[in-house]
Amino acid sequence: MNPVGVGAIVVGVICLAALLLRVRTDPARLRNAGWLVAACVLLWFGVAIALEPLLPQIAVPMIAGIIWGSLASVTIVPVAAIINGLVVLRREGPGIPAALPLVAGLVCLIAAWYVWTFGLDYTGGTPTILSILTLSVLAVSAYVGVLFVGYAGYAALYLRIPVPTDIAATVTLGAALTDDRVTPLLAGRLDKAIGVRGNASGSDRVLMVVSGGRGSDEPVAEADAMARYLHDRGIDDRDIRREDRSTTTRENLLFSRAVLAAEGPLSGDVVVVTNNFHALRAASFARELGLPWQVVGSPTARYYLPTAFLREFAAIVVRHWRIHLPVVVILVLLPLMPLLIPLVPPPIG
Repeated sequence: MNPVGVGAIVVGVICLAALLLRVRTDPARLRNAGWLVAACVLLWFGVAIALEPLLPQIAVPMIAGIIWGSLASVTIVPVAAIINGLVVLRREGPGIPAALPLVAGLVCLIAAWYVWTFGLDYTGGTPTILSILTLSVLAVSAYVGVLFVGYAGYAALYLRIPVPTDIAATVTLGAALTDDRVTPLLAGRLDKAIGVRGNASGSDRVLMVVSGGRGSDEPVAEADAMARYLHDRGIDDRDIRREDRSTTTRENLLFSRAVLAAEGPLSGDVVVVTNNFHALRAASFARELGLPWQVVGSPTARYYLPTAFLREFAAIVVRHWRIHLPVVVILVLLPLMPLLIPLVPPPIG
């Protein structure tokens, strides 16, 4: 077997072990996505390279599949994003949810057209300005693609973590209302919270915190509408706690912590409920606040899920821009070095 492939497999197994350890000890850490990507890439290519001398009929398609799949995604993914944006636009009306996938898809298609049109054009072995810019576009696109795949993969993995049953309280994060009523999206969160409460193994009652303030276009606080929804479904008012000041996810968690602190010591875990596309980002906020709370996700309408998830990914990247911006700048400047080096004056003497 090819020693390079075997080495990649060994390192991939180490990355996988590190991932499993981090999922067990610190599941809300976003950097776990990096361990997931490293493990998958190393194991896939390691197996392909290791098997190539023995089973080329398997190894070659494995490597080719990744390459052709990556090339196909350059057009397939942007087109799918544009179609999804149009669907959301038709169902939800104009707004950021529809604009984000439309804009992202168009930008990706323009970048793909640029690469396809100009390509890596070399004249006499010397890179041209267009070829160098193409490399910059490809490098940044690859970086964003790796980030997205890692985040998407780990978000899906996080949702598979078993939900604790020894719980003392649930915290349901609010969302926009329709007049004074909860939307189907918010109703899904509340139904999930009721299900989590119903699966609790403890004998003590489980408190249900509903968290959400009043938006400028809402007649009542989200928490009030959520409490009414729970009451109509048989939840005792004595078990409902309202947090009606928050306007962001971070405030949802911060103010809900204060509500639960007023109840005194809790006899079990706290489970936060939001939508599946929002669970990992909410968990990362809880981690930053020092809250050992697990976040679970309720189902989301399929037509809305890609748009919502893309919005979550964009929010994560913007939130950690201090990490990503230097990397993007380096990826842009590295291919430009052949143009910049001649501008540096030679040393004197």
